Amino acid sequence: MNRERFRSVRAASLGAFRLFCIVYVFVAGCGGESESSTGGQVDTCKDVSKPSNGDAPLGRVTAVLMSAPNACAVFEDGSMRCWGSNAYGQLGNGSFADGRYPEQTLGVPPVLQVGVGVHHMCALTMEGCVWCWGDNSEGSIGASELFGSLTPVPVDGLGKVTDLATWGDANVALRQDGKVFWWGTRGFAGYSATPELWFDSAKGALYRSVGIGAQFACGLRIDGKVECWGDNRYGQLGTGDEVNRSDPTAIAELDDVIQIALGGWSACAVRTDKSLWCWGLNEAGQLGDGTTQDRSAPQQVALEDVEEVTVFTNHTCARTTSGHVWCWGDNRFKQIGNGAMGDLIMQTWEIGSIEDARAIAAGSSATCAVRGDHDIWCWGYNKAGELGDGTYTNSSTPVQVAWDPPP
Repeated sequence: MNRERFRSVRAASLGAFRLFCIVYVFVAGCGGESESSTGGQVDTCKDVSKPSNGDAPLGRVTAVLMSAPNACAVFEDGSMRCWGSNAYGQLGNGSFADGRYPEQTLGVPPVLQVGVGVHHMCALTMEGCVWCWGDNSEGSIGASELFGSLTPVPVDGLGKVTDLATWGDANVALRQDGKVFWWGTRGFAGYSATPELWFDSAKGALYRSVGIGAQFACGLRIDGKVECWGDNRYGQLGTGDEVNRSDPTAIAELDDVIQIALGGWSACAVRTDKSLWCWGLNEAGQLGDGTTQDRSAPQQVALEDVEEVTVFTNHTCARTTSGHVWCWGDNRFKQIGNGAMGDLIMQTWEIGSIEDARAIAAGSSATCAVRGDHDIWCWGYNKAGELGDGTYTNSSTPVQVAWDPPP
């Protein structure tokens, strides 16, 4: 199936033609495995049984994810619902219709985490498998024979994966033996339509998690150190200079880290003492140091008791242990949630109406927070329905995601 044919399905009005294309891309995505990439590991992901396509009942939300105009929620039972733009089938609901309300992703086994790209998504299942869907013109869904899929297809050749990260059109996966794989368009290092071995972290210290931004990546080691590699034009590798690196390089000034977050050309880390440190591009004040000066080494943000941080291209948000949410950076689309729209918010700003957040996610121009068992509140840009409230109205303050459309 060529690219024009896949895209033509979006414009087709005949249901039979659309159904044919959906079935075609799904069946074509269940091919064999790559012997070289698995390194001898048995890859059984394509044999995992999938759940029914019926709507799952709402349960406890364990995570919320965002990107360009999309958002997803992962539930305790492993089901997931997504909303927002669906121009490339990235909601995984078998259609190209945008979702003003959350819709269940069809046919994916129970998931642990989700990576939300610009035009595609990938999910790490409870069995350690990776499934992807949406646009594949840049190799993003890891199926070289497809130009896209409206429902999830397994990514062969990875073996058992323990962590997954997505940015733009690229993905990075950490396998349980320490090997790091990538596929899609990395920008600084080319293109691959199927997973390729990036490097073997087992030769050094094993990683507990990995992250990917625009043309760079980082790994959080089990000893609490952070290593980064790739493009370093804005100092986003945190090494104190702007020298690109093809091999992982430790950030000397940073240790005892428990979480890393990458977005665009910036990165942040939370340490065991609950302090927050950020570095890289700072053109919108997204590093939270009160300036727009890029930083090639980690700078501490004046915020205490940080539990979680989320970073996108030009804005950053943090959740404290008390459940409060603070945001800063670009506010042109009201994504800071301060009740107004403005250019830059260079100091941390508290979202006063949220005092019980359990998880947060920043997107390109919107932000979301999980409250209670399954309440999600979002704010910012809403052109594609990414706030999930059933409207296309932007909001400078949090609005609640509506799980079911009105009768």
